[in-house]
Amino acid sequence: VLGAFLFLAGGIALSPQDLSPRDQYNAYYLGSYAPKGQCTSVNQLWTFEKRTISEGRLACDINDILEQEGGLVIKTKDCSLNGQPQHLMTYTLDLTSETTITLHDGQRRLRLQRCRNF
Repeated sequence: VLGAFLFLAGGIALSPQDLSPRDQYNAYYLGSYAPKGQCTSVNQLWTFEKRTISEGRLACDINDILEQEGGLVIKTKDCSLNGQPQHLMTYTLDLTSETTITLHDGQRRLRLQRCRNF
């Protein structure tokens, strides 16, 4: 897990482990990512928002966020691809730097970098 600190008003520093899993997700993971940070292809673009995770045109609502050693586990609900229902997904995310996430979805292990010039 990234050894970063979130500074709150009053100068109090919190490490990621001091935050709830949802607060960790909101503080460190939100944004757009792609392999090698090349975000020009919609099919390779991953977007992490407060309530949804999208991979290309596959979009899932977040059902639950759990802490797991080394990262977070995101359980989804209501997944759809081009408006058609899809099976639910579970993602394991590990923030390896301020700009890099390792994502595992049970089949693939991807190294995603935050989008540049997006």
